[in-house]
Amino acid sequence: MMQFFTCESVAVLSVVLGAVLSSPPGTYFDCEKYPESQYQWDQIDRTRRICARGTEDGEDFIYCRHWECEKLECPEDEQITRDDGCKSCPGFCSSGGKNYPLGKSFRCADNVNTCRCLNFGLVSTRMGYFPESLCNATTINQ
Repeated sequence: MMQFFTCESVAVLSVVLGAVLSSPPGTYFDCEKYPESQYQWDQIDRTRRICARGTEDGEDFIYCRHWECEKLECPEDEQITRDDGCKSCPGFCSSGGKNYPLGKSFRCADNVNTCRCLNFGLVSTRMGYFPESLCNATTINQ
């Protein structure tokens, strides 16, 4: 038996599929949660956010924590754009939207590694991290 679709049924199916494929991300503690069945790693905008991959109940997800940039007190023409998508004043580094003075050590934006602000930028330890730590789902010692 051959089945035909009407224009109306195709339109409804298109709307339903469009809504599913372009659905907004969910949340996981302090993160946005993107199912990898709908979003690819390279498609996630990493402007002012850090991401990690993880699996939950057998399904793969991308978890991203977003931040706003701190307001700066130095003149705009002195501000330096940093790797985290924010700007800092001379003598400061920016990580996770917060500014730190030269020489300062602090918890990196991933909530696991230790960063240090140096003249040429940030240096950090190289420990891997998981969504639980990135998204503040576990207790982090500050």
